[in-house]
Amino acid sequence: MYQLLSKFLSICLVLLLSISTSYANDNWQLEKAAFGIKVYTRPMQGSAIREIKGEVVINSSLDSIMAVFDDVTNYPAWNHQCSKAYLLNKINKNERYHYQNIKMPFPVLDRDLLIRSTISQLGKQIVIQLQATPNYCKNNSIKACKTINQSKQIIVKKLRGLYQLTPLRDHKVKVVWIQHTEPAGKIPNWLVNNMLVDVPFNTLKKLSKQVTKKPYQDAQLKRDVMGKILGVEY
Repeated sequence: MYQLLSKFLSICLVLLLSISTSYANDNWQLEKAAFGIKVYTRPMQGSAIREIKGEVVINSSLDSIMAVFDDVTNYPAWNHQCSKAYLLNKINKNERYHYQNIKMPFPVLDRDLLIRSTISQLGKQIVIQLQATPNYCKNNSIKACKTINQSKQIIVKKLRGLYQLTPLRDHKVKVVWIQHTEPAGKIPNWLVNNMLVDVPFNTLKKLSKQVTKKPYQDAQLKRDVMGKILGVEY
């Protein structure tokens, strides 16, 4: 039994490392560095929109940061340009669907985001993978989907990214956010690329402050005997 479990964990490790390696390729260009935050961009094959990467070390526990991510309703407090957010469906402790409304500069229409997020754990490190699911609410009877289906906003069809949370010594966590988004609709690519740096910079800056608030500071991750995270309590 132990050998089978060990083999399974090894396979998971290889898969996660392959994902991390694909995100860790070169060609990143440093665009901004301030307040301990670094923002990079790089060309994305097959797209005119650049990929973004933001990095910051936050003085907080992993428990508090995970509590902030778990509190979808309060995403507007720290997600740049997010005006509204709510949970659509929680499949289990590692998978859920949520909605975000993204404010765009006038006269560009706002964007609706329907996102599937999945949580993976490798040792003490947590990876939250994000993917747009633009058709999630089609033929879906849940109440929240009725409002979304009636919305006149443009639904983002392509988004792929991840948050990588790595605990460090002295009660600190390194946060790396990588994402590529195609905003859809009639919006010039140059305008989107000009807005890219502000998104990760302001989001990570506000995230660093958000984790200091209650009840996040009192949050505790529930773990099993193997150290696997079972959920968040706060």
